[in-house]
Amino acid sequence: MLKSEVVSGKAFNLERSFQIAFERAGSPKSAGMFANLRRSDTEFLFSPGAERISRIIMADYGGYNCATPKRSQVELIVGDTALGMIAFTPESSR
Repeated sequence: MLKSEVVSGKAFNLERSFQIAFERAGSPKSAGMFANLRRSDTEFLFSPGAERISRIIMADYGGYNCATPKRSQVELIVGDTALGMIAFTPESSR
């Protein structure tokens, strides 16, 4: 998401839409929305569990499948802070 889209409220609307879907689904531990910390623009990533509960929202915002990030590359935006049910690429991977 471009900085201009973040400033215009698109990022807030995406986060809010996902928060509602997350809560309606019972706040599943396998669902999380993250921000990529390694990019100059804002990129949001969703766990596979998040994709299951918010497929339509993700499609509306142009979501697509991507490689699994390392935990150190992302910041949790919405989800269970324990992150026990969400798989990440091992930190030792390149």
